[in-house]
Amino acid sequence: MKSLQEFFVHVGKYQLVNKANRGDISNPCCIVGSEAAAVIDTSGSFAMGSDLHAAIKQITDKPIRS
Repeated sequence: MKSLQEFFVHVGKYQLVNKANRGDISNPCCIVGSEAAAVIDTSGSFAMGSDLHAAIKQITDKPIRS
């Protein structure tokens, strides 16, 4: 078995969703393995999910799986 190459996590705020936090209320993480990037918890809003997708694309060109 190969070990994981990289593990990334974003710690969201402990709040309800509101305009100011854009839904940044969860702790999405990404594990970049040998074949793909796995996403656990896509975040609390479409805006944050889009930011997460863009951030993952900056660290790897592997396909993203959830």
